[in-house]
Amino acid sequence: MVYNFGLILLLISVCSHYIDGDVIRKTQYGLIRGELKVSKVDENVKYYSFMGVPYASPPIGHLRFQNPIKHESWYGVRNTTTLPDSCVQLDQNFITDDVNGSEDCLYLEISEPLTARNGSGELLPVLVWIHGGTFVFGAPRVSGPDYLMEKPIVYINLQYRLNVFGFLSTMDESASGNFGLKDQLFALKWIQRNVVNFGGDPNRVTISGASAGAASVLFHCLSPKSQGLFHRAISLSGTPLNRWVLQRNPLEKVHKLAKGFGINPANTSEIVQGLRQVDHRDLMRAVYDPSIMGENIPYYVHPFAPSIETVSPTAFITDRAFKLLAKGNFAKVPHLIGHTTEEGSFAYEYIHLGAASIDLYEKSPETLIPSSMNIPQGAPCVKETVDEVKAFYFKNNAVTDAFNWINYMSQDLFNRGVAKTAQFLAKETDVYYYILSYNGTRPMSFFGGVGHYEDILYLFYPRKRWSNIESPLDSLVRKRLVTIWANFVTTGNPTPQSDPLLQNTIWPKFTEDESYLDINKELKIRKGPEKKDRDFWEELFGRCGFEPYYTY
Repeated sequence: MVYNFGLILLLISVCSHYIDGDVIRKTQYGLIRGELKVSKVDENVKYYSFMGVPYASPPIGHLRFQNPIKHESWYGVRNTTTLPDSCVQLDQNFITDDVNGSEDCLYLEISEPLTARNGSGELLPVLVWIHGGTFVFGAPRVSGPDYLMEKPIVYINLQYRLNVFGFLSTMDESASGNFGLKDQLFALKWIQRNVVNFGGDPNRVTISGASAGAASVLFHCLSPKSQGLFHRAISLSGTPLNRWVLQRNPLEKVHKLAKGFGINPANTSEIVQGLRQVDHRDLMRAVYDPSIMGENIPYYVHPFAPSIETVSPTAFITDRAFKLLAKGNFAKVPHLIGHTTEEGSFAYEYIHLGAASIDLYEKSPETLIPSSMNIPQGAPCVKETVDEVKAFYFKNNAVTDAFNWINYMSQDLFNRGVAKTAQFLAKETDVYYYILSYNGTRPMSFFGGVGHYEDILYLFYPRKRWSNIESPLDSLVRKRLVTIWANFVTTGNPTPQSDPLLQNTIWPKFTEDESYLDINKELKIRKGPEKKDRDFWEELFGRCGFEPYYTY
């Protein structure tokens, strides 16, 4: 669809006005009130902020375990100057069984630049952010838009249902599953209809995310339902090929959960109706009750996660991500993709806090075998794979050595799948691959690398959990990353021209020579990201893996 910019800007002026310093915008459901804000980084940078903007009806009561539907319209002006509750989730590190958040959580945070627009009347490119958290925790409230508001970009941060509320599936019409992904889809459709009222261009939308958010971005690239709703994509440290993304036996999980609450009918409709009556806190705690669901390793796939749906008119994803990527069945949009140097720190955090035990790998060495290889129990390749992994990553020493274990986990949980995804994408579209190796003053790692999700500290202003105090070098890296992102969101190219801030680096596409950008104190173009590791796994999968592959 092509928009008449002059007419759009006239409409914006008609539906935008101010009351006592606040700003009013029109949405398809009614008017909302935002407020003028000053950047916490630069007091000369101002922007309009709208928090708690509803994009769908609260998925409560009979709407629990259903696809999102439109919100009811309202009269008057709805206040959107405070952050909404996060979606229901357990304590982030699984140390306690505290349940936080609300089922009423389908909201957007919209930030519209004022200073960065510099008086321009043109519609601005739009960046949509999908937060991470293994599809079981996370919220927009942990990071703010202040860094990005230095650039002429409309920024939208969205919430979506998590865990059992977002991903319970009976594999039929009773509860089709992937509600969290369908929430994101619903939000993207809302953005197409409404973003012009916030100065955004619906023809220049970039979807982005990290970890589970990055996997979500790629699911949208794979789903026919999302095509045409975005025009560029950014994926940081996550892909549907990572083992923690895919729930392989959803109906079995539903039956276990139902049995835990004494709900035993064979009819899936009755099971879902029964689970709708359970208090959300009790439901969430039951998901991690080993007497109900069995033991769970928190850095592997959770009991409720994205799943492959039965074919239906409303299905979001109905085939294996590996197959779709290999066949080129994905959105042919420019893609920025990458990871950090110590992604395995994510898993070791649970070991460090006592929520999981590293001794498992000594007692049951077969745990080292990637689930994605599909090796049957008792097959000769069980021992062969364990021996190969021990030799390559642990030098035949203890598999409980933390440094080597983190390196292994970096590959098993993240990097191997990210690189394979990039290789598939690059056959059909422009791909820019990076590795963040800058170790700043706010490390999220254990052995001097760059931890999982650490790049977020340089892209979004930390509101909570992380420090927002930065060194001069941190500030420089942050400005470079924000500039790279802004370039990509605006043009589809992270370095469209020479820029002294970026050391006049021109970032080549990830093609057969596998050029990538190493982001450290200096920006360096290198080739073959972690090729030694990738060659090891490619050979091992070829020798001992059993197709079809769901993850990698």
